[in-house]
Amino acid sequence: MSNIDDLFENQPSGSSENRKNEEKFDKIDPSIEDGTNQNDEKVDESLQNDQRSIKGRYVLLAVLVVIGVVIIGYNASKSVIIQKVTVDGESFTNPQSIIRKARVPLNMAPDSIDFLKIIHNVERLPYIEQAYVRVIPPKTLHIHVTERKPIAMLVNGSHKIYVDSCGVKLPIIEGKAEDVPLVYGFNANNNGDTVKTKSFREVSHFLTDVQKNKLANLTISEVTYTSKDGVVALSQDNGVKLIFGKKDYNERLTYWDAFYRQVVPQKGIDRFAYVDLRYKGQIVTHEL
Repeated sequence: MSNIDDLFENQPSGSSENRKNEEKFDKIDPSIEDGTNQNDEKVDESLQNDQRSIKGRYVLLAVLVVIGVVIIGYNASKSVIIQKVTVDGESFTNPQSIIRKARVPLNMAPDSIDFLKIIHNVERLPYIEQAYVRVIPPKTLHIHVTERKPIAMLVNGSHKIYVDSCGVKLPIIEGKAEDVPLVYGFNANNNGDTVKTKSFREVSHFLTDVQKNKLANLTISEVTYTSKDGVVALSQDNGVKLIFGKKDYNERLTYWDAFYRQVVPQKGIDRFAYVDLRYKGQIVTHEL
């Protein structure tokens, strides 16, 4: 019996069969070694070309859609002709007054209308603080307004006129009465003018705080301003003099609130000649 090791030792090192096999392997495309071949490369290139073609078609389609929308929008805007004017947001101002003041040219396309001029015209009306304009296809121009709100009525002799927090004088309109305090000591003439004095600014700050305080808004009826005492008011009940000074109105109104709720029910408002609320943390009174 032969030794197994002898079998390996006697094996020929370069048989003709082995050389044939090696030649066969040499003829094989080396690209097989990395798992690719020319056919695969051609398929990949073809797929890439198809993808680029598809993307190109989508881009072209998107561009055409945008162009179409622009053309449609342009044609639609050219077909809008303003034939009617509408208004909202008004309370004190008559809508027809706004339309007349706006002077909107009818039977014209929106791009031929000066909207800024319309806004300027409307905002010249006493009560109009701001105006906004927009087109409602196919034929309407709409004007939205915000109005000034009276904060007081200026009284000077027989002359009376409303005024807003900025000092703009506002005409009294029949059927549109406002329950606001009367303010004395300022010119009540010249509708549309603005009160710009420092004393009125103080009164305006005071009245703005009064509107935020429910009890003060119900119990304060008349207001004036003096260089010595600052803001001085009269109570709705019995006309008691209330001295608020020149600053910190919100805090001093809370003193009046406490006094009216706690002291007045016990003693009655008619027992007091005046109530001085200028001092921090205390209320000074003078009883009759």
